[in-house]
Amino acid sequence: MRTPIVRSFSCKRLGPAAVLLCSVSAWFLSGCAVAPYTDTATHTLVISGTAFGGQPPISGASITLFANGSTGYGSTPSGIGTATTDSNGHFQITNLTGCPPGSQIYIVATGGNPGLTAGTNNNAIVLVAALGDCATVGASTHVNIDEVTTIAAAYALSGFANTTTTSPVPVQIGASATNTTGLTHAFLNAANIVDFNSGSARATTPGGNGSVPSNMINSLADILEPCVNSTSKTSTSCSALFTAATPPAGFGSAPVNTWQAALDMAQFPGNNTATLYGLISATPSFQPTVGASAPNDLSIGVLYTAGFTTDGTTAAEVPWGIAADASDNLWITGVTNAGLIELSSNGTVLSPNGGWGNTALQTANSTRQVAVDLNGNIWTVDNATGGGNIYEYTPGTATTKVTTPGTIALSGIAVDGSNNIWYSTKASSGTQIFGQLAYQGSNTFATTPTTFSTSNVIGSGGVYALTVDAKTGNVWGPSQGAGITNFFLSPYTAPVSSTATSGSANYAAAIDKNGNTWITNTVSGTNASSLYVSAHGNPTGTPLVYTPTVTSGLGLDGSRSIVVDGNNRIFINSYTAGAIVEFDPSVGSTGGNSGSFLLTSVGNGFAPYNSAGINSSALVTNGDQTMAIDAAGALWTVNGKSGSVPVVQILGVAAPTVPVLAQGKYGVKP
Repeated sequence: MRTPIVRSFSCKRLGPAAVLLCSVSAWFLSGCAVAPYTDTATHTLVISGTAFGGQPPISGASITLFANGSTGYGSTPSGIGTATTDSNGHFQITNLTGCPPGSQIYIVATGGNPGLTAGTNNNAIVLVAALGDCATVGASTHVNIDEVTTIAAAYALSGFANTTTTSPVPVQIGASATNTTGLTHAFLNAANIVDFNSGSARATTPGGNGSVPSNMINSLADILEPCVNSTSKTSTSCSALFTAATPPAGFGSAPVNTWQAALDMAQFPGNNTATLYGLISATPSFQPTVGASAPNDLSIGVLYTAGFTTDGTTAAEVPWGIAADASDNLWITGVTNAGLIELSSNGTVLSPNGGWGNTALQTANSTRQVAVDLNGNIWTVDNATGGGNIYEYTPGTATTKVTTPGTIALSGIAVDGSNNIWYSTKASSGTQIFGQLAYQGSNTFATTPTTFSTSNVIGSGGVYALTVDAKTGNVWGPSQGAGITNFFLSPYTAPVSSTATSGSANYAAAIDKNGNTWITNTVSGTNASSLYVSAHGNPTGTPLVYTPTVTSGLGLDGSRSIVVDGNNRIFINSYTAGAIVEFDPSVGSTGGNSGSFLLTSVGNGFAPYNSAGINSSALVTNGDQTMAIDAAGALWTVNGKSGSVPVVQILGVAAPTVPVLAQGKYGVKP
């Protein structure tokens, strides 16, 4: 294991322009005791660093500093400085040009000799370090570019990267003009898991409440290392890497450099896991590793604590619901005596002990589904027996409004495209209802709900998770107690009806970019669950059934939550088995239906390795309840059963997504 190079941090002001220059890593970790600034001028700056291939330095590598592309995802970036590494792998970039305010910058090392015979130039080497906001880079910035920083950049930025381009710019990272927030947060996610100043994986996030799987990151870096330290892209080591990292059929071609291989591992973590893990040398440079045996998959998950309950000492555990707002902050419900918790996009706890809201919300009996309306208000309900409340929390004023419909226990809540609030009941007996709080404008809502009885349809288990199609206004309520899904079609002149499915218990629904409604089935057992789709043009028709058939592993088992990312791919979790299955409706063929389940080689979904060894070797474990995807492409999940794995952020596998479902922008990137 290489001993990290220790550098001192400093802050300087240069020249009459009084420009603050700080080490990027110093800014992320402790700041420079000043507020961030916007810099539109061009300055003479210096950045230095070292390029490593595991242990040996890489000499003769081309170093380029880039500012992100701004004309779309994976768009061409702007080069703002170049250098070449010397015989010790050192480089210094001088006379950098200016970069657009707010742009994110990254540094790339290509080619070079990783300590082999003179004249070697390994054209497979493409190593990357994500530095962050351009305004934070200055004369004291030092970077160690290696396989670890490359893995961190690939997993955090996969949704913003061009996976096919090799020249003239081998690493193209960019975003649309409408998702600078997501790109900024993706770079912060990279800084959350690696310190590019030392080139080493972190153990804990800078916010202090996130556990980083450093041994998994080390193992992923060790997979790249043999190729980096070989002669060329046609070497035995690189050929083996590129073959094993090739995406599943229909999803792209084989990688041709180490950056593309890292991206493919990030986006398809269940693909050829054992083969890729077997590429690690007997004496890998980055340690500790996961161990001798390959993990279930190659995903990276960061485990976060969620603060404390109202007593200030008891950890907030076993949450139920999660949703992201327009700023990528995560809102979490379900914790007793902490009814509404808020985390930043990089997992830092933003809410006080007990969560946000008044005493009633903080001490609510089991808050359930959570939704964000078009004005940024946060909505949830509680599951009190014989009654229940609807809570509206307004972050800007820190106020809470409570509405009590006077019905049985509430569970589901969602917002439609007109900003009306819909809710549903969940109980084993009694009259089940859909209800609506009509939006009245000026951030006000009706105080008296309109209710729609569904006692003849909804089933004995009620509706746990409610979905409203913001584009059509149709309301969907899968019933956990029966193999039906209730639907209430806009303009609501007809009674609530239902559609039968072949499973005995449905749970949640999501809308894709084509307006189709996807419904989960929560029956437990290997291959026991199915995925149903109600076609957009025929919502009253019989749903089509998708079921992965596996001879080993889990397939779909006890499915609950379902979300759709910006690539219109579908993610389904398993409350019973502890895995997340990815499904692409447009690719491949499964059981005669168009679509492809992206399972591991042993038939499981992916579940990030848990380096802390808490409860299970995986962070996605028995009891995973609900999921959300943010504009950075991070997939979030909460566990309603395990007190030790409350909130997990999974990097790399999902695409940037419009997080506020009420906007109706399903299956497309921001």
